[in-house]
Order: sequence, then structure tokens, then C-alpha cells
Amino acid sequence: TTEIYTLSLHDALPISDDQLLLVQTYQIMYPGQHIGVDSIAESAPRYATVIIAGEKFCSKLECHTLRSARVMALWAGVDGEVNTAAAMRPGQVKFYMLHFLKKGDKYEQHLFGCVRWYSEDAEREVYRRPVEVWKLKTFDSPGAASFIPVQRLYCKFAVVEKKQSSKLIISPILRSFC
Repeated sequence: TTEIYTLSLHDALPISDDQLLLVQTYQIMYPGQHIGVDSIAESAPRYATVIIAGEKFCSKLECHTLRSARVMALWAGVDGEVNTAAAMRPGQVKFYMLHFLKKGDKYEQHLFGCVRWYSEDAEREVYRRPVEVWKLKTFDSPGAASFIPVQRLYCKFAVVEKKQSSKLIISPILRSFC
């Protein structure tokens, strides 16, 4: 299913938080190039699922249980900033969107996942790798890392929720391709 995700209705309206975050994401993706709000499209088609190399990734738009909306990636640092040198991090995909960036006279197409990244827990490494502990239903504040190019998604993950202690115990599910 496709929906249109509107970042802003008119130029006269104030710039939305999503537009600012998306501009920050593009500035990280294209360092040294001037990318402003006027360079990004105002609306974008929104998708519930994407298929990457034969593997289906879902989002909260489609999943009732969120099992397929959970992803891991080397993209997000702490507090929403992009940090590709940080450790693998789990997140929950809200939706996927196809977006256009104007570079000169050309438009470049990008497919992003809009992700809420789980917050780190003090007991993150209680179990042996690859099993980790993260905070249950607690997410980092939105930032440029909220929009991740889908090619940066590493894998999905399985979870066990410990509701008494508000812990999320995760284990990566490796992709079915190399």
C-alpha cells in the first residue's frame, strides 16, 4: 500500500521538524554540498513494506505484532545523531518513504526507512554476543538518524520482552543472502 507522506503543505508554513531532520540526513550523506530545505521534495510516497534482495522488511504501517518492523543497522549513535562507527543498534521502522533530492537540475531518488532507535540499557552486555539488552518501549530522541537509507539496514532481530524490568532482550536474525 502507498500513502503520501507530506513534510510540509506550503512554503508559507513553518519548516517541519521532519524537513529539518531530512536535510541533516542529506548533509551527512553528501558532505561538502549545500543542501537546504529548498532542495528537498515537500511530499513523498510512504510504504508499509520494502523488499531488499529478496528479503521483506515491514514497518508499523503493516505489522500488528511488529516482528518484521524491527531492524538493526550501523547508522545511529546516541540522541539521534548519525554515527556509522557506533555499534550495531536496534530500531523500529515506522514507515518507508521514497524521497527526491534536487541536486542542480537533476532529481535523485532515495528510499529511506523512518526509524525509532531503542535506548541503550546499562545492562546491555549482560548476555554473550550476539544477545543484548536494550530498554523496552524507550526510544532515543529523533535526529538525523531517524531517516536511514534502506541499503544501510543490516538485519532484523528477534526479541524477548521482560516487562517487569522494562528490558528488551534482542538477538539478530542474519539475512538470508550474502
